Amino acid sequence: RCRAMKRVLVLVTCLSASSALSCGDASTPVWPKVYTTSGRIVVPKASVNEPFVAYYDETASSSRIDYWDGHVKTFQYSNAPGFLLRIVPVIPGTQHKVPSCFRQKDSQGISPQTVLPDLKSYKCADVDIIDGVHNQKWVFYEKRYMRNIKFTMLVKIEPKNPSQIVPLVFEVKVQDILLGTTSDHYFIYYDSYEPSLESVPNWKTEIDESLASCTQYPNSTSKSLNYFNPMTEFVSNVDDHISDEWEEYKKKYKKMYSGLDNHMRRLNFKQNYRFVHSVNRAGLSYKTRINQFADWKDEELYALRGRHFTGESNNASVFPTEEVLAKDVPASMDWRLYGAITPVKDQGLCGGGWAYAATGALEGANFQRTGTLVTLSEQALMDCSWAYGNAGCDGGDDFRAFKWAANHGGLPLSDDYGMTSQEGICHADQLVLQGPITGYVSVTPNDPVALRAALSTFGPISVAIQASQKSFIFYSHGIYSDTSCKNSQQDLDHYALLIGYGELRNKKYWLMKNSWSSLWGNDGYILIAVDDNICGVMTSPTYVTT
Repeated sequence: RCRAMKRVLVLVTCLSASSALSCGDASTPVWPKVYTTSGRIVVPKASVNEPFVAYYDETASSSRIDYWDGHVKTFQYSNAPGFLLRIVPVIPGTQHKVPSCFRQKDSQGISPQTVLPDLKSYKCADVDIIDGVHNQKWVFYEKRYMRNIKFTMLVKIEPKNPSQIVPLVFEVKVQDILLGTTSDHYFIYYDSYEPSLESVPNWKTEIDESLASCTQYPNSTSKSLNYFNPMTEFVSNVDDHISDEWEEYKKKYKKMYSGLDNHMRRLNFKQNYRFVHSVNRAGLSYKTRINQFADWKDEELYALRGRHFTGESNNASVFPTEEVLAKDVPASMDWRLYGAITPVKDQGLCGGGWAYAATGALEGANFQRTGTLVTLSEQALMDCSWAYGNAGCDGGDDFRAFKWAANHGGLPLSDDYGMTSQEGICHADQLVLQGPITGYVSVTPNDPVALRAALSTFGPISVAIQASQKSFIFYSHGIYSDTSCKNSQQDLDHYALLIGYGELRNKKYWLMKNSWSSLWGNDGYILIAVDDNICGVMTSPTYVTT
């Protein structure tokens, strides 16, 4: 009987708590006019997970949001004359970070930027208790041009004082009516929250300190407003700046779309735009930028990468370690300065990177042997090396290309056997071949000393790398150091040409030539950090012998 009474009491207690906190009794949360919070912006489709700290003071008409541990600081100040500020540490050629400040005048009506959505139009959808914490879920549905948008705010409440509200998660999910799919989905997670600014009394001091040195930003377009206040896109779900940038992008890269195709590619562009700008706020050793791939589909990007790991040995000759390491190795090397590198090429929508890397190695070796630079044909390898295991635009390996070139006496000139970025009928036997090789050698894996020695001694080297990371695809300049770019044999999915090495601001790098045109990277090239074998540059390097 006692046990039964206890069960009844527990049940009654739980029902009473749930009843007291039911949606019927819930009042719409109203955020305080002053608060500070920290959290993360998470956009799965854009590979964004960006930390922020926000300070909001409506009573003083001002707010501040720091991104990536304060690397980028943005201020919104609406008292006349209102202004926006963005403070970024930049490196103008020295080892010291110098704060750089840009200012935007109040030309479109500036307001303090909240990171908590206004819930006055939201409806309570659910009340539950998880691990003893009382939560309320508030939702709001909105239909905008061919889109159904669901806004969800999850808050924690104090049972004894329901007016004490703590934000937990803000979620936005966009259902695209035309596509019938979820076209956008992101979250703002609130990791800490305090309904005051008492613990951070000096959060506005940098405004006064920075105003004297701020450079006036030239425009007041949606693009500039997003530059100064990226949070507004996520809290208010606005993307006017994306529409403006999309039109500029199509003009710049001469892309013409219509109808559903234009709509789908704009969505791709939007997520990649978010990624690029989030990375660039992080203060890394490299920068990214929007390039010709920003609107590409996943399957199109996959087609660029033509290395498929089979586990088969490449049967390369043994690297002459003692002989090579006995040579003097320069502190830096760039084979472009010696005239050994042809202009950057474009493999197009074709997984032929293996052919470009192999051809580059042959061009460099031929220059070493003759002192003359000639441009050899990748297309010949695409068309003619099928019997050696390569598959044209569907992928291949550098060592299979080297075997073909060694057995046939080199390659035709590119002028005689032009690139079509698709497979064709082999007709190399009708042409004069140049750049003969005798074989190929694998450099000792994961040995930067050996690789530098081989590169300076034998010329440009073909390397297998991973090229599927968004940060690699949208690389712009600086030393690429994304440790998520893998280096195991089975993860390497592309080939490129290693042409140099050096050191910048005490950070050692490899200099690599890609085959994604001069529109990609730094005029078609990339610097990759030596430490941690980023992207697998040192995993499987191979050079040819003459």
